[in-house]
Amino acid sequence: MQKIVPLLGAAALGVLGQPAFGHHSLAMYDTSTQITVEAVIEEFEWRNPHSWLHIVVKDENGAESMWTLESNSTGQLTQAGWTRDSVKPGDAVTVVLNPLRDGTRGGRLEEVRHIDGRVFSRQGGGGYDPRTGELYSR
Repeated sequence: MQKIVPLLGAAALGVLGQPAFGHHSLAMYDTSTQITVEAVIEEFEWRNPHSWLHIVVKDENGAESMWTLESNSTGQLTQAGWTRDSVKPGDAVTVVLNPLRDGTRGGRLEEVRHIDGRVFSRQGGGGYDPRTGELYSR
């Protein structure tokens, strides 16, 4: 009996010490649809577990509205070529996103295109190479 308790304790620590894998549903986004909007960056929240991009979009009548877009973690964005300075408040950009299914102003960020040709994709394939300091685009 005295040997079983330490073995059970070690087994429990082994199981509890494993990394936890969270699941984040994409059900709120229409991932079969991509829309493109012209926008001005209001704020970029470089944080984990998800970064957030807040943009101001003008409609056809010139009325401005705030949109909030969810993106990947800072680690995933870094691997895709992003830095915390890839977008800055006041930048005029074109944004590609998967819209929210409920029609509210927001979605899942896919890509940001700067007017100078830089492209930052959530999945990589364009952006800023932090190792060399070079800009590249698709």
